[in-house]
Amino acid sequence: MSLKSGKRLTFKLCILGDGGVGKTTMIHRYLSGRYLGNTKITIGVDFHIFKQNHGDKSICFQIWDLSGQERFQRMQVFDKYVQGSHVVILAVDLSRIDTFENLPAWLEVAKNANNQPLLILIGTKKDLEREIEKEFLEKWACEQGISHFIETSSLTGENVNKLFELISLELIERREKSCTSEMVVIS
Repeated sequence: MSLKSGKRLTFKLCILGDGGVGKTTMIHRYLSGRYLGNTKITIGVDFHIFKQNHGDKSICFQIWDLSGQERFQRMQVFDKYVQGSHVVILAVDLSRIDTFENLPAWLEVAKNANNQPLLILIGTKKDLEREIEKEFLEKWACEQGISHFIETSSLTGENVNKLFELISLELIERREKSCTSEMVVIS
């Protein structure tokens, strides 16, 4: 059984990570197809809606870009923003090892979503000289139960669209499985 043709699916997606890792720039690259080199600090939360067609399905992403600045983390409101998320993306800057140090705290916020969202780790700024090795992040993601790791570059656009294609496919598959696994047929 599959989803009906033409069905519109809406998914909530949150992106978490330290300030300056490139969350807003990556979202802008995906939404506009262009690189935005000088973004302003996200104050609290920024919200975007993006609609796309995937096969015969219309997908609407509600994208929540949460500030990574420490002063906003101390407010302890991120758990509430993440509630109900279908996807949580954890972002780490491949060129700054210090951005890895807070990933366990961001993962804890993601796991507080209470609905087992799809967890994805992205390494941003792949175009820069790296301080964090791919194998290290892959191993960490696997140990934490994170289903995917992908390296991206907002400057070049590398893997940004691929990330959202992966998310679309995973969410459609999850939706189809939940529709068939929860169905009770009485004959």
